[in-house]
Amino acid sequence: MGNSKMNAYPPALSPDLKKLYHNLEQHYLWINKELTAEGYKPDDLGYSRPPFISKKNNNPVEESFVSLKQISLPETIASSLFKEICHDFAQVLDKGDAEQLQIFSKKVSAGEISFAHLLEIYSGKKDLKVAKAHSLKEELFAQVMLFTLRPFISWIRDNIKGFTNFKESWQQNTCPLCGAIPELARLTPEQGKRLLFCWLCGTEWRFNRFTCLYCQENLAEGQSYFAVKDTPYRVDICDNCNHYLKVIDQRQIPEKQAGPLTWLENDLGTLHLDKLAEKEGYKRNY
Repeated sequence: MGNSKMNAYPPALSPDLKKLYHNLEQHYLWINKELTAEGYKPDDLGYSRPPFISKKNNNPVEESFVSLKQISLPETIASSLFKEICHDFAQVLDKGDAEQLQIFSKKVSAGEISFAHLLEIYSGKKDLKVAKAHSLKEELFAQVMLFTLRPFISWIRDNIKGFTNFKESWQQNTCPLCGAIPELARLTPEQGKRLLFCWLCGTEWRFNRFTCLYCQENLAEGQSYFAVKDTPYRVDICDNCNHYLKVIDQRQIPEKQAGPLTWLENDLGTLHLDKLAEKEGYKRNY
């Protein structure tokens, strides 16, 4: 694949996406203040242990700090956030998906479906029968749950001890905090090291730049990328498993534009790269 073209960094967002981005940021600030003001502790949200060593195929495997199957969120706060995020997402979806999402959200608000039950579905304890029964697409359900859970998992990270040191030694392709699969990456401005970014909790960690995130193949023949002309964006692709990963190469960002990355803004502003990679037969995640 050759070079692609797009508008310069940072990407321009449509008014609807700008509003979505702003609303999510405000919701997350509210959650952080609410949990702190109410005196919650990580244990209250289901965090009960430091990471431990388990075995997989007789080999030791270091587990992440937080297990989604153990998470227990405040029903009222979580349901309220879920409702707000469903409303915000409905503003940028097509009419059919928006209507189904709003109907689903109203049933959660009315108590017909508990948020605890949704959490069990998302974490893998139960299947997606609830979403399917209400004609809600699995992918849409997963996206809304992800953005609902994110501020809670991030809050746990910011209120537990020992995670920073643990993260520095983590070398797996899943998030060291929550075990989720990352959706984006960046190459550091100094040495071009690849840092993965977890969409679920916002954690960053280092991962071998020449190893496929998904199948963990590291043969040069199967790994390549296509760059976006005159921007720091590139898409890493693996011909071994046909997956792709969007990457921000900070070495290509002009000094006057350098600053803290806004991951969501960069992802929303490069959706055409997803379409391009998918058109070529590559997939973004599992």
